[in-house]
Amino acid sequence: PGDQEIAYRSAHYLADHEKILVTTDSEKEFQHLAWLEPSTGKLQALPLKLNWDIEAVTVSPDTRHIALAVNEAGVTKLYSFDAITQTCQPLPGIPAGVITLG
Repeated sequence: PGDQEIAYRSAHYLADHEKILVTTDSEKEFQHLAWLEPSTGKLQALPLKLNWDIEAVTVSPDTRHIALAVNEAGVTKLYSFDAITQTCQPLPGIPAGVITLG
């Protein structure tokens, strides 16, 4: 708050335009996932236990499933977050390397 610099990266409007899904470093050391309400400016972090930067985000058309590219010590790992159940799972079988989501 106040003088604090906050970085935002990915931004995805939901179908109802009530919230924007963003990655931000607000109040945390790493880029994390949060809902931003444009009308109020309220930011609500999603319950992820990832202590690494989220580098890229892709949202399914129904906004239930969110793919996350997470930089874990220089290696990108892919996760799937279910917005309904609020659970996050790593996606197995993806070779180590750099992943970009488009």
